[in-house]
Amino acid sequence: MSAPLVTVALPVYNAQEFLTPAVESLLGQTMGDLELVITDNASTDATEDMVRAWMREDDRIRYDRAPVNRGLAWNWNRAVPMARGRYFKWAAADDMHLPGYLEATVGLLEEDPTAVLAHCRTMDVDENGQFLGLVPNGLAMDAATPHERFHALTHKGWPCVQIFGLMRLDVLRMTGLHGAYPRSDRALLAEMGLHGRLVEVPEVLFHRREYSGRTTRATDLRTRYPVFTGGPVPPAPMPHWDLLEGFLAGLRRAPLPAAERARCLAALSDYTQVSTRGLLRELQRRTFHVAGLSGRSTPKAPAVALAAAPAPAVVAAPVAAAPVAVVPAPAPASPVSAPVAAVPQATAPAIKVPGHAPAGLGGPATAGAGVLTPSRSETAGAA
Repeated sequence: MSAPLVTVALPVYNAQEFLTPAVESLLGQTMGDLELVITDNASTDATEDMVRAWMREDDRIRYDRAPVNRGLAWNWNRAVPMARGRYFKWAAADDMHLPGYLEATVGLLEEDPTAVLAHCRTMDVDENGQFLGLVPNGLAMDAATPHERFHALTHKGWPCVQIFGLMRLDVLRMTGLHGAYPRSDRALLAEMGLHGRLVEVPEVLFHRREYSGRTTRATDLRTRYPVFTGGPVPPAPMPHWDLLEGFLAGLRRAPLPAAERARCLAALSDYTQVSTRGLLRELQRRTFHVAGLSGRSTPKAPAVALAAAPAPAVVAAPVAAAPVAVVPAPAPASPVSAPVAAVPQATAPAIKVPGHAPAGLGGPATAGAGVLTPSRSETAGAA
């Protein structure tokens, strides 16, 4: 069988509630040159029976079921090496695509070699399919230069619906994929933006399901780790630092000229400014944990002190210099303002945090070991 033009990956976990409209909307695309790769993270409901029934009717479906739940990051990422298409996209088990979605997004990528990802306008719908409103998108993710796109995709939170966009598979395989920590979709999209433009079809061709079962409504950042790892909540988790390390890791991997890499590194100063409170509190909790004081109640820093504290500095250094640590500075730090020529060999520094190893990709976990079972995470159905 010849390779399809598009691989659609559908990670699932106990997805029976909304799976039928999700699958039917993908198999019913006007551009039918696709394969649907369904990766099942050890579902315990009727998901497997439903998929096998579709497989008897449509030979474009491939199905792989894991014996144990190993977390969202692992289940999403494992579809990438399985893909055979030139283009690739993830789909959630509770969202819907209008029939012309693939035809429109493939057309954009075929016409524009500078684009690495194409999506469309997105409408939020509730559990009954009723329209809730358009998802806003005012970011300059289609800007001409990597540092402009990197700034747009890192400096503040945004809905990240582009994680469901159509991507060039060869570019996606150059990235770190999904990290095993909350909001890792932001880091992945920022890394894609270092390789090229993220463009948008002006029509509404994608419906994102918004309902009370979403993990982002049921948990906070720190307690969301089991969804991504398949294991328990880690002691003193550091989601803001993990995301910062995700941004920096993508910047280290990207094939950029030294001058453009330095500009991207400087652009991260806005993320540290916006995230100052979270970065400082997580560092405080980690410090108490490493000191053996995790059993005691961690005192909260006064709001005034946190508001006045400087953001952790992001500084670019020449290769000859020692690795630069990104830590809360004791005094206001100046952003990188020297001429680009002053840092011709700048590289993204590693983060040094007491007792903290940045979260990696999802790994094995014992069955049922602290695994949450929500029907949706921030990137999809907690699959």
